[in-house]
Amino acid sequence: MKGMLFTAFLGLIEAEFGADMVDSVLDEVKPASGGIYTTVGTYDHTELVAMLAALSKQTKVPLTNLTKTFGMHHFAEFTAAYPYLFDGLNSPFELLEKSIGLFMRKCTSSIRVRLRLSLNATH
Repeated sequence: MKGMLFTAFLGLIEAEFGADMVDSVLDEVKPASGGIYTTVGTYDHTELVAMLAALSKQTKVPLTNLTKTFGMHHFAEFTAAYPYLFDGLNSPFELLEKSIGLFMRKCTSSIRVRLRLSLNATH
């Protein structure tokens, strides 16, 4: 999972609950990364899940509420940082449809290339 999600989540914790809560969550979770994230790095998604669960436990805020709040927070950051991705779109679901379509075309193209290479190698 991309580090930008981790840095955004820790930023949200700090903004909403304070720097001490960030430290407390990281102390409880003891992530393999050491809790040090860069926006361009890639990290195990289980670290973020564990931090969400620890934050829920420590704040008594239901996990579903935290997840929704983080999603809304990060989506707002994402749209501000990359407004061109949303040109002509009316909802986040349209972005997902567009992204999934691009991903599927990319995968399909890659599969075709591999199939051609495989067929050429056998003939």
